[in-house]
Amino acid sequence: MKIKLIEDIISFLEIEDNWDGYGGVAPKIDVVSKTLFLLAYIDKDKITDYFPNPHGTISIEFKAEGKILSLEIGNDFFAYYINSATTETIFLNNQEYSAKDIELLNKNIQKL
Repeated sequence: MKIKLIEDIISFLEIEDNWDGYGGVAPKIDVVSKTLFLLAYIDKDKITDYFPNPHGTISIEFKAEGKILSLEIGNDFFAYYINSATTETIFLNNQEYSAKDIELLNKNIQKL
């Protein structure tokens, strides 16, 4: 899964603008690079899906035991939410590519 995941993320660079027929922006090298950077530091075992978004970002979803963490990676920041049937949804927006924010993200992934 890990090699395929990396290959698939890199393949997002082949997507052209308007890829969805609705003006979708293709992920650029900066977003793909940031995604690969984050993947080097986070737990990948609970990844269930990953995909480009129409505004040029990349999403990665993690699921385990009824909990979901949905991560969106952009050029300058990343954001995510954690959802569970037993707790309120937690939103973490405008996270920087800093050791502190990445460590918090990884802790939240491991808590799933």
